[in-house]
Amino acid sequence: MEEPAEELRLDNWRKQVQTIGFRGAVIALLKDHVSTIEDRNKLKTTIKRLRKYEPDLEIIRELLKNPHWKSTVEDIIDDLPHWNAEPEILFVFRGGGNVPTIPATDERKVYFSSGDTLYAIDGVTGQVAWRKKNPHKTWYPVFLEGEALYATSGKTLVALNKNTGNVLWVFRSEKHLTAPFSSNGQVYVGSHEGTLFSLNSRTGQRLWSFNVPKRIDIGNDSWNDLVFAVSEEGIVYGIRTNDGECLWRFRISSKVGSIPAVKDGLVAFGAEDHKIYALLANSGQLLWEFTSGGKVYATPCIYDDVVYCGSRDRHLYALDIDTGEEIWRIRTLGYVSSPAVSGGMVYFSAQGRIYSVNAESHKMRWCFPLGFSVATPPVIKGRRLYTGTQGGQMLCLRLIERLTEHTAARVIKEFLGG
Repeated sequence: MEEPAEELRLDNWRKQVQTIGFRGAVIALLKDHVSTIEDRNKLKTTIKRLRKYEPDLEIIRELLKNPHWKSTVEDIIDDLPHWNAEPEILFVFRGGGNVPTIPATDERKVYFSSGDTLYAIDGVTGQVAWRKKNPHKTWYPVFLEGEALYATSGKTLVALNKNTGNVLWVFRSEKHLTAPFSSNGQVYVGSHEGTLFSLNSRTGQRLWSFNVPKRIDIGNDSWNDLVFAVSEEGIVYGIRTNDGECLWRFRISSKVGSIPAVKDGLVAFGAEDHKIYALLANSGQLLWEFTSGGKVYATPCIYDDVVYCGSRDRHLYALDIDTGEEIWRIRTLGYVSSPAVSGGMVYFSAQGRIYSVNAESHKMRWCFPLGFSVATPPVIKGRRLYTGTQGGQMLCLRLIERLTEHTAARVIKEFLGG
């Protein structure tokens, strides 16, 4: 026969007291209540009792676990001056060229090219781990997968060991190559003359090729054994990865402005006709199109059922992933870069500034002037943001998102009085 619930609860309480003591058991019980109670008055009483034992920062952590009050607490935090503090510059690295490429990152290093030199630098200090020169030739943006780093320069694609910079293999073409992409054992690279190559990522052996009349660029993601490419003719292609067969193509009346972004069966891209397009990845069928006020060269970012994309009309747009309807927009002082989303915040660059905007409320957290003209979209790794400038610098910003005991007390005071 099962024990009554009350007796079971008391038995658990006695065991907890014996294990962590009466004070510890009381604190654990109050914390559990803070993270679960939905009645505001009961919650206020519990918080006041818990403040006798625990610091305010710990109470905030428990409050954020409560799904009923999480958004309320986050709104209060978002309005705090300290929480909105600008980031700190960790380092500024000066490369050998005028404009660095979009960086690739792992847990320890940042990889990018500047002029005729490919760099691997420490992600926190900016110290050079290794560099590789390619005299009189410019490197394209790199792509990192596993232990290999892929980079193109002129008519050459090289695979490098990311830790040492040693060459693993080289692929040479009769055509100038564009930026590479790698996934599931294959490396894809387009060319200025219209050939898309697929190579074995371990050996560099050519697997297949796909040809169009003009320059072709590969997107930076795959979906369901398809990769997605765009040509200067204004066509987006869905190409099968195992044999290079084109399963569908989607043509627009202008040039495609960006490489496509792919996620959850959706392909999104911008175009010079001021539009942002969304296609079904498996068929190329148009799902929706959204018209902005300017040409769209920024690659969209798809995150949590929202498509974020910048336009030359100096706005960043947040669009519903299913319908393309505008959720919100925010105006900036310049042309908006491709955005990056991390921790519920949208980061992008415009007119020498990095912006941080709350993804849900579209409140601007901060706008940080770099003192340089920004050349690359921001790349986020943990609490660090990397961006390149037109002066040849690679900047690393430390993102400040932490509460102090003082600011936690302000949050609780406002919550209790709300």
